[in-house]
Amino acid sequence: IQLEVDEQLTALSNMNVTEEKVIGNGKKLVTFARTPLMSTYLVAFAVGEFEYIESKTNDGCIVRVYTVPGKKDKGHYSLSVAVKAIEWFSEWYGIRMPLPKCDLIAIPEFSMGAMENWGLITFREVCILCDPVLTSSTLKERITHVVSHEVGHFWFGNLTTMKWWCDLWLKEGFASFMEYVLIGHNFPEFKVWMNFISSRIMTAMERDSLRNSHPIEVPINNPNELEEIYDAITYAKSCSVIRMLFNYLGEPTFQKGAQIYLDRFKYSNAITTDLWKCLNEASGIDVGSLMSSWTQQVGFPLVTVQEKILDGDKRELILKQRRFLIDGSIDENKPVWQIPVSVTVRSDPSKPAAKFLLTKEEDKFVIEGVKSSEWIKVNSNFSSFFRVFYPDEMLKKLLQGIQDNELDVIDRFQIADDLFA
Repeated sequence: IQLEVDEQLTALSNMNVTEEKVIGNGKKLVTFARTPLMSTYLVAFAVGEFEYIESKTNDGCIVRVYTVPGKKDKGHYSLSVAVKAIEWFSEWYGIRMPLPKCDLIAIPEFSMGAMENWGLITFREVCILCDPVLTSSTLKERITHVVSHEVGHFWFGNLTTMKWWCDLWLKEGFASFMEYVLIGHNFPEFKVWMNFISSRIMTAMERDSLRNSHPIEVPINNPNELEEIYDAITYAKSCSVIRMLFNYLGEPTFQKGAQIYLDRFKYSNAITTDLWKCLNEASGIDVGSLMSSWTQQVGFPLVTVQEKILDGDKRELILKQRRFLIDGSIDENKPVWQIPVSVTVRSDPSKPAAKFLLTKEEDKFVIEGVKSSEWIKVNSNFSSFFRVFYPDEMLKKLLQGIQDNELDVIDRFQIADDLFA
C-alpha cells in the first residue's frame, strides 16, 4: 500500500511504514510493508493530524494509540489493555501476534463502536479514551471489553477468516466469548461472568424466544443482506453457545481445539464444520452433531424436571425438553437439542455433582450420593443455554437454599429469572 498525502500529515495503514519520500508540491509518498495474505474487508488507512503514545509487548510488537491532538493522554488505559490482550492471546492460542505492530486509533464521530482492521483498529472515541483519574470503573470495563474483542479478532477473523458471510457468527461469536475469557483471567475485578449472564445470555434468550427469530447459521446470498444479521443472535447467542461448549469440553480441551483450528487454517478461509472437526480432534467427542442442533435450529429449549427419590441416597431425574416461546405456545415442529446438562447439589454446590447429555425429547438420569432432604439445581452456573422448570417440591428446596445463602449468585439469578420467564 502507498499513500500520497500532505507532508505535514501522518499516514497509517495495516502494516508499518517502510519509506517516506517527499515528492514536491507539499506532498509525500508513504510506502507500507507488504501485508500477510488477508481478506480485503480488513484493509484500512488513516490520514490526519495525529499524536500517539506507545508501548511494546513482551515479544517486541509495537502497540500505539493514536488520537487527534490534545487527547493522547486519555489513551493510556486502552494501551495497557491492548498490550495485555496481545500477550495473552498469543500465549493462549500458541500463535504470536501475526503483525509487527498494532495501532489503535480514536476517531471523532466514528459511526461504529470499533472495527478490527488488521494492524489498524479504528474506534469511536468513547470506546477507547478515558480520563486516567476521573473515569468510572464502568467505562473502564466497557473499554476493556471493546479493546479485548477487537484484538481477539486478529486471530479469529483476521488470521483465519470465514469463507462467506453465512459463517459471520464464527468470528463474532468467538471473539465475543474470548473477550470474556481474557478479562476473566486478567481483570478479575470486573466479575465478567455475572455480566455475561445479564448482557449476553439474557439478551439472546429475549430475542430467541420469539417465533420470528432466526438460526445462528443463516444463508447470505449477497452482501446487502449482511446488515440484517448483525444482531443479538449473531453476537449474544453465538457466544452463549460457545461458552456452553467451553464448559462442556473444559478449557484445556477447548483451547487445544482452537489452536489446531487456527494453525490449520491460518492465512486462509474456513467454515463452521472446520472448527467442529478440530474440536472433535481435540476432544474425541462428536462436536459437530452436538453443536449443529444449536447453530442450525432456531430457538432454545425449556427443560422440565421431575424427580424420583430412590433407595441408597440416589435421585432419578426425568428431563423433558421443548422449545421455549415467550407467548407460551408450542412449536409444532418439536425441535430437539443436544443439551449438556450439569447438576449441583446442596452437599457441595461449588462443583457439578453430575454431567450428562440430553439428546432426546425425554430421558432419565440417576444421581448418586444425594440425600432426600437436599436440593438439586439443574444447569449449574447457567453453563448451558436453556431454561429450567421445576416441580413445586424441588423448587421449595431451592428457594430455601437461596434463603440460606447456599447457592452461587449466578444460580440464584437463574432460578429467579426462569421463574419469571
